[in-house]
Amino acid sequence: MKIYEIQFNDGEKEWIAANTVIEALQVSSSFSDYDLSDYDKETDVVLFPEEKWDESWITDTDEQDDEGNDAKICTFKQWMKDNNKPDMIALTLGNL
Repeated sequence: MKIYEIQFNDGEKEWIAANTVIEALQVSSSFSDYDLSDYDKETDVVLFPEEKWDESWITDTDEQDDEGNDAKICTFKQWMKDNNKPDMIALTLGNL
């Protein structure tokens, strides 16, 4: 499985674990009111490089660490190791 980064025209992003671009869009639309036809020509779907998985963190914006930053949950690499089906990994808050 791969990680796809969906880049919306408003600057928001989603990271989806999926086998194909189409599957990534299907997962994305299952978490929103988007229909596949709602993705426009300004929306990019790019393969998120595996080299960045270990440095990219899933964070909890409702919890803070000792320094006042969003609490780190796990890296994308750890998430991929622990999960084996297509799913939403993370998204920027404007997509909620």
